[in-house]
Amino acid sequence: MLSTMERLSVYSVLCVIAMCSLLLQAGNGASLVPVIAFFAAVVGIFVEMRSWKPTSEEAEDN
Repeated sequence: MLSTMERLSVYSVLCVIAMCSLLLQAGNGASLVPVIAFFAAVVGIFVEMRSWKPTSEEAEDN
């Protein structure tokens, strides 16, 4: 099972990938998939940050 920090890292990478695909797509073939992926990643980050409570395992890493 992934820790909260690992899940936040995954959502952050997905957000960067979605943003890059939005910036690199051609003007003619605009797709809503990167937009949906970007907002899904932002919502995922928001949910993880709202429910994040540091555990003793994560506190030991710092």
